[in-house]
Amino acid sequence: MKKTLLLLVALITATIAFAKTEINGIYYNLNNYNQTAEVTSNSNEYSGDIIIPEKVTYNSTEYSVTSIGSYAFSGCSSLTSITIPNSVTSIGDGAFSNCKSLTSITIPNSVTSIGGGAFASCTSLTSITIPNSVTSIGNSAFEGCSSLTSITIPNSVTSIGYEAFYNCSRLTSITCLGSTPPKASDLGANTSTCTLIVPKVAYSSYLRHAYWGQFLNIETIDVDYKKLTAITNNDEWGVVEGGGYYDNGDEATLTATANSGYRFVKWSDEVTDNPRTVVVTQDSTFTAIFEANTFAITTSVNDDAMGSVTEGGEYTYGAEITLTATANSGYRFTQWSDGNTENPRTIIVTENKTYTAEFEVETFTITTASEVPSMGGVKVTLTAEPIEGFEFVEWTDGNTDNPRILTLTENIEVYARFQIAQGGNPVDLETSKISSANIYTTNGTLHIEGATENYHILDAAGRLIYSGNATTLQLPRGIYLITMDGEVEKIVL
Repeated sequence: MKKTLLLLVALITATIAFAKTEINGIYYNLNNYNQTAEVTSNSNEYSGDIIIPEKVTYNSTEYSVTSIGSYAFSGCSSLTSITIPNSVTSIGDGAFSNCKSLTSITIPNSVTSIGGGAFASCTSLTSITIPNSVTSIGNSAFEGCSSLTSITIPNSVTSIGYEAFYNCSRLTSITCLGSTPPKASDLGANTSTCTLIVPKVAYSSYLRHAYWGQFLNIETIDVDYKKLTAITNNDEWGVVEGGGYYDNGDEATLTATANSGYRFVKWSDEVTDNPRTVVVTQDSTFTAIFEANTFAITTSVNDDAMGSVTEGGEYTYGAEITLTATANSGYRFTQWSDGNTENPRTIIVTENKTYTAEFEVETFTITTASEVPSMGGVKVTLTAEPIEGFEFVEWTDGNTDNPRILTLTENIEVYARFQIAQGGNPVDLETSKISSANIYTTNGTLHIEGATENYHILDAAGRLIYSGNATTLQLPRGIYLITMDGEVEKIVL
């Protein structure tokens, strides 16, 4: 029975406007923002045949009917048939439950999900074909459909809910067109008397399935599937989803997912879309091309005068490279900037990273003594070797022997004093200063301001470690001598 258009109360607020309207006795919830409508009435007064329109109009605004709400027609015991428009994408829980006179229903190819108990206790429904757009069927969707004798489940369905066919006492066949068995546990069908019909290409998959394999009678049919093969150029670099068997003309979505350290580049047919949609018309293969990411490994040293380091540059993810720090004469490698002390050092490239080799002036310690002092002692020979332009004067304890033989009986600290050659005055390193420059240290940095010529820096062992006119230098901790214009100054870092 058709009813005249009746507009119900519209609820309007400052931010969003909703309205409910009734057409042919069917209620719709309307949303003025997304211009969609949902059938929401659960009246049990509808009878005969109902055709739901694709669009409804309210306040001059057109709305698309996109879903059949939960229990919208539940209990409509006189409803015999219903046509759902192509705009609907979902059928809610219990939408047609207990419609005991419903013998036929047209589900369009736009519906993607059938809710739990959607057709429960539709006792007059004898058969139903689910369109190839549906991907999921809810729990107890057809429970209690006692007249249902057969049902066809399309290739698109990936999961069927618990007891979907429970108490369907006349169900004699289930045709499953999926090339991959849908997820299912206990659907409630009688696996002893109900025949399962599956594609030939998928027979072994159904037979091995924990649930589908319980059917005592499994028959096969020829289905003109097209095989879509999706692979990768390297399984360790990434994975691809979307391959399988499809009906001719079906759309398939291929998705390439790169593993950590790698990236997707393109498909084997040069298409770079990801995900991508293909129309399946023939057996075909698509290969996802992945490649390793590249990273920059930067190497450096804390002082170029002290040493060098090998390697450094652009490397692919997972590359194994060896870093080697080589100290110059008079210096030694101490560690890398991240605290690692291995040298050479092997690293696996996983990210951009900088490695600095840290060197310092090489020092030596001699610890020696007699094991039994009453039996004898240990003698050490000290030799002071001045560099060009200087001459040895004495040791800091006043001794002038050079070489000098020491008999070690206790810890001793002694330094060599030098002076400018050609009979100059002895140099007292504790008080000597360079008059032509301002020399000082801050936080391990040597500052030399106002130098009028090149200067030389010697370490505590008398080795030349620098010659030039830099105003600042980074040096390892220690004792140094600076010579400039015939003068010398001692610094401690």
